[in-house]
Amino acid sequence: GASHFLDLVRVGYYNGSALSRVHSGFLAQFGISPDYDLKMEYKDKVIPDDPRIPVDQDQDHDNSHKPITFQPGMISFAGNNPNTRSTEVFIVMPDTKQVYLDRFGTINPWETPFAIIENFDSIITNPNPRAKSNTKTISKSVANKWHAYGDAIPVGSGPSRERMFQKDGYEYLKREFPKMDYIEEC
Repeated sequence: GASHFLDLVRVGYYNGSALSRVHSGFLAQFGISPDYDLKMEYKDKVIPDDPRIPVDQDQDHDNSHKPITFQPGMISFAGNNPNTRSTEVFIVMPDTKQVYLDRFGTINPWETPFAIIENFDSIITNPNPRAKSNTKTISKSVANKWHAYGDAIPVGSGPSRERMFQKDGYEYLKREFPKMDYIEEC
């Protein structure tokens, strides 16, 4: 997964991408390019699931290859079945409950972390280290901004993935979801 992500970064696939599915205390997902040609080129280029590698091979006596336990700041490709990962990734948010951390990669075995954002909690909870504000307030403020729309339609009130893949997908986002946050450059 990591090499595929780097390939997408190198071609500018994620530049300007919307944070299209955000749940405070759970995950933030992105990965549908605003560039229509890139979006169409990579839409159906799926990658195989990463193999399960035990955290500690010496402790894996029964060869069960239990998945790595997710932590806030970890990045994984999203998918909906085995071997369906293409471009969408999610970041595990701060304050994710342990029950959710334990479920990542177990219920959906294609979820495998391939990167981690170092100092993620401090980046999110205190984006300005010189600020004298309460970091808890900053954390909630940032999380609420990212949580503007939640899950995708029809489950939530967020944007439709299918609509985002259309040629005018990003015009749709700007019109229907004016508070949407975007990744400037990746």
